[in-house]
Amino acid sequence: MSDALEQAVPEPERYIDHETAARPGDHRDLRLWLRLLSLTTLVENEVRGNLRVAFDTTLPRFDFLAALHKANGALTMGDLSRRLMVSNGNVTGLAERLVEEGLVLRSRAKEDKRTQLVALTPKGRQEFERMAARHEEWIAAAFAGLSDRDAATLMDLLGRAKDSVRRSLTPPSDRLPTAPQSALPSPLPGGEGQGEGVRDRGAGANFNEVPLPDPLTPSPPPSPAGRGGMDARAEETQTPRETTP
Repeated sequence: MSDALEQAVPEPERYIDHETAARPGDHRDLRLWLRLLSLTTLVENEVRGNLRVAFDTTLPRFDFLAALHKANGALTMGDLSRRLMVSNGNVTGLAERLVEEGLVLRSRAKEDKRTQLVALTPKGRQEFERMAARHEEWIAAAFAGLSDRDAATLMDLLGRAKDSVRRSLTPPSDRLPTAPQSALPSPLPGGEGQGEGVRDRGAGANFNEVPLPDPLTPSPPPSPAGRGGMDARAEETQTPRETTP
């Protein structure tokens, strides 16, 4: 087959990643998914590391601030969780920390006091724009090997792939557990409402700030104390986190 997915990667250039699990005889769609997953993980891990070193912050924080900046105004917690593709519980703890740091302002909606609104403070907007400028540079460097034509073609193909996935999604009502609640396994630490912990390869994957290890890359040294005196990596595993759609 002439499909690029069938082309073997020269051994000296091979890296161990999600795609390593693929075999020549595997279904085309499985190999395509593993390639997309590997690409996403490579970029996310690079951005996470750069954010930590350059700004002593995490990807969930960046995504949270990015969603508010793009909205150019206040969002309800529900709107924010939908934009970040995570549950309300995932954003609550992170919002509290950002409020404490003066980056986000939280208020009640006038028409419904039960509804919480969050918006960037001037400090939060300034901080995000400072990070966003560097973030754009990192992403541009990651895809510098693609021509304008390549990028346009890839955007079109990925858009069609995204539409295909959306059409195949299982309605939430069809995912209800069939076993008695007492028989279901206990939630993993860092799950809904528990913080920025467990990475889910579905919606909201970016809200986990602990990058997957690369077997060919030495483990990084412990990160310096993060905001509030807490180690940044420890914070990521304790409180909610998000994803930019």
